[in-house]
Amino acid sequence: MTEELPGSQGAPVQPNGSHRPLNVFFDVDNTLIMWNGKLRNHTRDVFQSLKDAGHTIYVWSGVGIRRWDMKRHNLDEFVTDYFVKPLDPLFFRRICEIA
Repeated sequence: MTEELPGSQGAPVQPNGSHRPLNVFFDVDNTLIMWNGKLRNHTRDVFQSLKDAGHTIYVWSGVGIRRWDMKRHNLDEFVTDYFVKPLDPLFFRRICEIA
């Protein structure tokens, strides 16, 4: 039996049995940070496991770049980059057409 790498469940497996690194995107509001501003339970452990397994973490949000929030919760060290999530309905319609 082979042992799973932490944080790599479901990651694509290479022919040699190793897992291919993934680009993992997290939303902030009500995903990483709850409605009351507190960090969701186990977030740091999940981020650490993903990084240890060789994955890349990105944070995106519909309300702008959230670097300050990640720094406030001591998660910035795990995040490679930040993006603004487009909320324009036309963008979503176009993405659905392409997919």
